[in-house]
Formats: sequence, structure tokens, C-alpha cells
Amino acid sequence: LLDNEGKTFFKASADGRSYTARTTEQVAQQRAQAERAVAEAEALESLIGRIEAASREDPLDLQAEESSVQEEFAALMRLGCRAALGREADKGGSALEKEGKEEADAVARELLKKLRRKATAESARALLVQCGIWDVHENLELIRLRVPTQFDETIEQEADLLLSSPVPDADADTRLDLTHLRSFAIDDAETVELDDAISVEPTSDGRQRVWVHIADP
Repeated sequence: LLDNEGKTFFKASADGRSYTARTTEQVAQQRAQAERAVAEAEALESLIGRIEAASREDPLDLQAEESSVQEEFAALMRLGCRAALGREADKGGSALEKEGKEEADAVARELLKKLRRKATAESARALLVQCGIWDVHENLELIRLRVPTQFDETIEQEADLLLSSPVPDADADTRLDLTHLRSFAIDDAETVELDDAISVEPTSDGRQRVWVHIADP
């Protein structure tokens, strides 16, 4: 049987009983292919090391990575944002992962396999959290819908200006401040938007006033 070096110079027949010498050009191609394989393996191990060393405080610096790695992690985000959470995760998967397939999924799943992880949306999400790229409470819905969360400096300056000098409230005279009341929302534990609540306020005559709060953003 030929070792790796022998395979560089000779090609075995289909039945493995005879060998044909490779040409000089073929030998050069075999060596180049072997060198690429070694380089790719070393690059992968190096990436795994950087991932293992990353944290929320010291995240993986994607900008410093090769463009191919950046593209792989971009695909990872598209897959990870469809991870199953809460009850859906308990049932073993995400409908979004199964029904909302994207072209980049194959790239993301291949990266996960190379990193010796399960090729699932939840695995992608967990990896991005481990790398410090995402927070454990990352808003996956915003990412899934491609809602921008980063803006240029001009927009942020305008937002800061509105925050420091808000537009006058045209309904200020008719509003009633009830923020002193302790309000209770009757919602499922997994509810993302709490927009309805009730509160109870004792009155001076010993009765109870029930407030029903309905938000209409």
C-alpha cells in the first residue's frame, strides 16, 4: 500500500493491484493539493482556538478575520436568527429553521460541521453567543427581519438631540400620570411585547379603583 508520499508519485488502479507513475505536472498538483489541505487544517484549528478564547468581554474580532471567515459567520447569523426558543425549542426544533431556508444555510451548516458542532440553528446561535458576537438575549426577530440596529453618526446625533430636547407633547394637558401604580400584565411568560395591564388603587372612601391600561404604540 502506498503512503501519502507514495500517492504523490504513483496512482493506484481501481483494484489496487497496479500503480502508474504520475507525470511531473501531476506530482506538482498533488503536492500543491496536500499543502492546501495542511494549510486549511491549520487555519481551522487556529479559528477554533480563537473561538474558544472569545467571550462577551473579549469577543471574536470578525473584522480581523479573513473575508471567507466573515462570510461564513454572516451565514451563521442568518441561520442562528431562526433558532427555536422557549416552548418551541422543547419540542425539538424551530418552524422558522425548517420553513425559512436561505441560500446561506449550506455555508453555515458546513462551518458548524467543521467546528465539530451540530449543524442546527440553535447551535449557530449558541456559537455566536459563545464568541461574544451576540448577547444571550439577542433579539433574533430583528435580525431575522433584517431590521437595522446600527446607524451612522449623523443619525445617532439627531437621536441624541431629540432625547435631550424632546418634541413638546401636544397632549400633555390631557395626560394622567399613572406611573406610580404597580401594574400587572396578564401574559404568557414568553410574551415579547407587554402592552396591556391592570392595577388596583385604594380610594379615600375605602373602595378600590381598578385601572385597565391598554398601550397603543
